[in-house]
Amino acid sequence: MKTPFLAMLAAIVMLSWTAAAQSVDMSLSFGAANAGGRPIGAIAITDPTQGPVATPINVGSGFLFAPRLTLHSRKFLSHEFSYVFTRANISVRQGDQVALDQGMSVGQLFYNAVLSATPEGSKVRPYATAGGGLISFYPPGFGLFSGVTINRPAVNYGAGVRVQLTELIHTRVDFRQALSASPRIFQTQETSGSFRQNQFSVGLGITF
Repeated sequence: MKTPFLAMLAAIVMLSWTAAAQSVDMSLSFGAANAGGRPIGAIAITDPTQGPVATPINVGSGFLFAPRLTLHSRKFLSHEFSYVFTRANISVRQGDQVALDQGMSVGQLFYNAVLSATPEGSKVRPYATAGGGLISFYPPGFGLFSGVTINRPAVNYGAGVRVQLTELIHTRVDFRQALSASPRIFQTQETSGSFRQNQFSVGLGITF
């Protein structure tokens, strides 16, 4: 019974925030995500001459899309709720040998506070933003609805600019960085370090 109650409570809170907002944005952004080839841990791979060798699991680049809901509730302060879906290349290489080179889905659910440099109603609004949420990692070969996921609490931060093109239509450009603890993608994986992903996106939306 707890889940329906919490969902109803969240809906009531969202409706009250929306009612209190001066304006509301709904947008969809597309872009690129890149974890820079940084390792999220290591896995032992047997070498014929050396035996088991700890080999880094590296995460690289991919695409992203992000639906976002932004509530402009104050002159300079807004509240943003977003779901960022990215595809990231994951690779395990030992010397010249490629043990794994595949895509991995990553879903990111965030709340962000947005602080704008110009007041609500301005045509051009540069902003800084920071927030927290949850990152869900889907190992290679498993999709969003597979039920196989590794969840980690996460933060994100960045900046962007929003431009009101018409009374109804706006566009936005965002740069964000998402950060979480390393996920255990493989059962025998060692998980030192962190997951850090740069995200650049351009979006289009409507304003109510």
